[in-house]
Amino acid sequence: MADQGKALAELWRGLDTGSAYTTWIDFQDDGAGEIFIKPVKSDWFVQFSLQFGELLYQLRAALDSCVYDAALIHKGKLTAKEEKAVMFPICTDDPEFRNSERRIEPLPDKLRAYIESIQPYKKVVITNNVGTYPLSQILDILNRWSVIDRHRRLHIVGTIPMSGRIELSPPNGMTVDELIFESGGILEDQSKIGTCKIGNFFRGPKIGVKTQLAFEIGVKDGDVIAIASNSIPATLVVVWEIMEQFKKFFGIA
Repeated sequence: MADQGKALAELWRGLDTGSAYTTWIDFQDDGAGEIFIKPVKSDWFVQFSLQFGELLYQLRAALDSCVYDAALIHKGKLTAKEEKAVMFPICTDDPEFRNSERRIEPLPDKLRAYIESIQPYKKVVITNNVGTYPLSQILDILNRWSVIDRHRRLHIVGTIPMSGRIELSPPNGMTVDELIFESGGILEDQSKIGTCKIGNFFRGPKIGVKTQLAFEIGVKDGDVIAIASNSIPATLVVVWEIMEQFKKFFGIA
């Protein structure tokens, strides 16, 4: 897991945003304009998506490994049926969990109760010395994203302009009467990042546009855009917390 996290960080640090994007303005005849940004270098998207998918696999597998190892410690030996069935269930409601209880049948009662207590529908939040994390919600996200990855549909990963500054350089005689930055959506193709109004506007002369933007890496989950820089560390913390609880149950330091 550490290797995938390191690879993701190196990809992000190595991204030259200056050469990866182009910016332009679409003007109306009255001088009202919309400012757009578009990726021109997207090869890193695929690399990041592959590393991200591998990280999801490792995190999900770590939870399944906890259940498998705990079952072995508790029973000593598993039947062929149990070997095939055991895994860490992540369920959206109580009926789904009841249908999945066979996955954790070889575990001690208290450990089964713990797994049930942190399911997504339980809405558990944990706090440690780093921060507060919606454990149950993060488990749900991890499960959904790992399912997407198993079906070989790469997560739609891109950058999101979160904050920044836009500078316009109109020719003599024109004025910048209004300039507003807008945080755009995930940059899969192009995003509107601002609006402007140019006084004494006329077509012909080029109006220069310069941007200084702060980007975040985003992952599209249905209609929701998640910030990877928030989601990845939080998921690591949650999986680590669950692993620690399993170790404490068996008195493993």
